[in-house]
This record gives sequence, C-alpha cells and structure tokens, in this order.
Amino acid sequence: MTNLLHLDEDERSDVFCPDLLPEKLSLEATLNVLYLFGSRWDSLEVLMSKNASALFQDVVDNSILFSPESVIVTSAYRNLIVMKFLDILNQTNGTSEDYRTVEDKYFIHYENDQNGRYTNRTKKLFYATCVTICWAIFNQGFDESERDRRMALHCPTPCKGLGLKQLLSHKFWRDSFFLLPLKQYSSTTVGYFNAKRKRAKQNSQNVTRVELGERTWTLLQREGQYCNMSVDACKARIQHPFLPNGGLEEAGNVACNVNYEGNICESFTTESGNVRYKCTCNGITWGKDSKMNYDNCLKRRTMCDSIVCVYGKCVSNEIGTEVKCVCEYGYSGYMCSEWVGIWSEWSPWDKCRPACGNVRLSVRTRDCISMMNDPSDQRACLGASIEYSTCVEHPCSNYGGTFISTYFSLRQNSITAAIVGAAVACLFMTIVWLMFMWNTVAKPFSDILHDMLRRRNSQ
Repeated sequence: MTNLLHLDEDERSDVFCPDLLPEKLSLEATLNVLYLFGSRWDSLEVLMSKNASALFQDVVDNSILFSPESVIVTSAYRNLIVMKFLDILNQTNGTSEDYRTVEDKYFIHYENDQNGRYTNRTKKLFYATCVTICWAIFNQGFDESERDRRMALHCPTPCKGLGLKQLLSHKFWRDSFFLLPLKQYSSTTVGYFNAKRKRAKQNSQNVTRVELGERTWTLLQREGQYCNMSVDACKARIQHPFLPNGGLEEAGNVACNVNYEGNICESFTTESGNVRYKCTCNGITWGKDSKMNYDNCLKRRTMCDSIVCVYGKCVSNEIGTEVKCVCEYGYSGYMCSEWVGIWSEWSPWDKCRPACGNVRLSVRTRDCISMMNDPSDQRACLGASIEYSTCVEHPCSNYGGTFISTYFSLRQNSITAAIVGAAVACLFMTIVWLMFMWNTVAKPFSDILHDMLRRRNSQ
C-alpha cells in the first residue's frame, strides 16, 4: 500500500476502515452482516460493550499509532488490531480459529476489493474489527479534541469519497453526517457539513447554505442513490415542523387521499429550502380534517355538512343518503331548535276502566322535570302530561263488574221478570174467567144469533 507518511490529511482519512470495506462503513450496511442483539461474538451488542472497549484499551492508548508524524496504519496497524481482536475472540468463546485462516490467507495481504480476495468471512471480520476499534476509540474517555483527532485519523466518516446520497447523523461522527449506501432509503434533508473547513462541498445541484456557528450546513433537497432527483413530498414521508419532536408525517399522497375521488397533492419547496406538499380536496366528498396539524383531505364530507342541528348532532345512515338530528334533552324539531322541556319517562299504562263494557279507557302520566329545578332555572314543558288510550270492548258477566254495573244489570232483570210475570198472570186469569163464565155469557149471545138468522130467512 501507499506509504502513509507521505499522505496529507485528506488522503490519510481514506485509510483503514473506509478502504477495507468495499461497501464502506455504515450502520445500515453493518446490520446486513452483523447481528444487532445477542450474546454471539458477531453481534453489535457484544462488539460495542464495555468489556470489548476495555480489551482494546492498550491499542487505543498506544500514542505511537496515533502520532501524526508516524502513522502506521497500513499492514502493521491492521495486523495489530486483527490479532488483538482474534485473541479476544479466542479468550471469550473460542470461535476464532476459523478466522485465523482468514487472517493468514487474506487479511494481511488485502489491499482493496479489486486487488484482494474478499469472502463473506473476511467481510464479517472487517466489519466487526472496524466497529469494535472505532467504538473503543470513541468510548475511551479522551477529551473531545483528542477523540475527534483519533477518530478522524483511523475511523473517518465513511461519507468521504462516496458521493452525495442520503445523510444521517451518528455519534461516531458527531461533526459530520454519513451516507446510507442502500437505495431504498430516502430523505428530504440531503447534504452534509464540515465543521473543520467551514465550507460546504459544492456540486451541480441547487444548494441552500445555512450558517450554524462555525459549521456550514449544505441543504440539498434531492434524493435517489446519487441525489439526482428532487424530493417529492407527495411520494416520500417528510419531516413536518408541526409534528411533535420533528417526527415524520405520512407522504402527501396518503395525507391528501389522492386515490379517492379527485383529491390532488402538489409538492413544492419553500423559500427556506424545505420540501412541503399542498392538498387540494374535491370539496364534495372529502375535505380537510381540522384536527390534524398538517394539510390533508382526511375528512369525509356527508349530508350532515348541509344541515344544522342547533341543540343536537347529525347522524346519517350507513350509505350517507339520509340524515337527521338527534336532539339534546329538552329540545325537539327538525333542527333541534324547539324547546319542549325535560319530561320524565311516561308511567306504565293503567288498567282499562271500566272493567267491562263498550267504552273503556287507560291512562298514563309524566312529570315536567324542568319545572322541578330552582325557581331561577325553571322552564315550562310543552305538551300534555296525561295521555288516554282506548281499550277493546269487553262484555260484562253476571258475576263480575263494578257495583254500579251489577246494580243496573239486576234492576233490568227484575223489571223484565215483573213484566213477564204480570203477562202470565193476566193470561191465566182470562182463561179461568172464560171457563167459569162461559154458560152465562154464551146463552144470550146464542139467542141473539138465532134471532138474526130467523129474520133473515123470513124475508
């Protein structure tokens, strides 16, 4: 490899971890090679533990390795670190034997992914070694300037030399941002700043520069693998200032409901360089939900939007074709605007009275509760407090009914019986009279008839 004693600062920052890893060092790429949690030696939980950092303390404290005059970070430094790493593995779980073969055949003679053999085991070893030593340097308690110097010397930001893609901050490189090499990631805040040089890298894209003390932040509203596409807030989830803690909101197409009946989403860039979206709702079936702090078309409009329920709320059927107002207590009417008072519940219907007959009625009652309040808050109720309902006819029986109905029934029967008795007595007396008086009455009557016949014959 190139003699590092003749490299300037910019060239020297490309050595060790960045040139060892063909895909460069990033946490997202690391998670494709190493485990995140667990007790395995190749998990980030183990590699970044306090125990691992303590085991590398003698390497990190080696002032010669971190001397600007004698930067021995070629094969000697790599060999020192990897041998230390393999010794640690051998001491902890005895899994390093397979990797000694990797070290013997490939690691020391590895220069880059074009000139050296790069296997999956080599890849895992490189990732594990770089993560562990860089974490040990960062976590050894140096003052900020010394820690940053050592980090810049042997664990520089992996952004360098990759071209602009997407940026995320990480405490390994707190004065810079590193890029995610995975294509599926996207961001609206694309750019980087360099605290040491107080300048932002320029490229052919439009940039917005913001001064942050001694730091220069270059904001590029671009996305894609090479930042060659403008960010579309309608397609990508973006940060929104109205959301708590700068959280992510839904993509504009989702918030604007563009798949529903003509809603439209438009992406634009503000004067400050932030990407935002604007919703245009169709205004008929969809509108803005005012409960949301960002633009949207998430409120479905119904026929309830065309009716006013003064003292109540509007409800519709399942398909939204019919609506009505459900009134509060004391109000009624189509718009719940008429005061009718607060009534108690109706009492149960009373039994039908009278118990029998052609015309019978039942009664129920209710109380005006709003008139039972304090005198200063009394309000009369509208409507009747008593209701009547007709009952079916029920014929009366001889041994049932009320006293009055029984009395009149007995009286009617008595009168009928008296009349019938009188008629029978009269007929009986007539028959007896005829039987005893027939001879006395019949002879004169017979003489008269014979006399009339004789006179008629003589003529």
